[in-house]
Amino acid sequence: MRIGIDYHAAFGMPHGNTTYITNLAFNLPSISNGSEYVLYAPRGTIGRILQTPNARIRHVLSPDPFRRLIVEL
Repeated sequence: MRIGIDYHAAFGMPHGNTTYITNLAFNLPSISNGSEYVLYAPRGTIGRILQTPNARIRHVLSPDPFRRLIVEL
């Protein structure tokens, strides 16, 4: 199964959403067998998730959440 995560919230001031998304993206692939994870992140960002072989980052262009969710994802 391919699972997409909107990873833009992981790149900001450390608060609830940032911590949640970062920990979810880092730990979920390690407990799930056979799934592929695609993290949709702002262009030019790299997260520590790339250490996991079944996860990759796909860069989206728009920082606008409505355009990103409706058009790009």
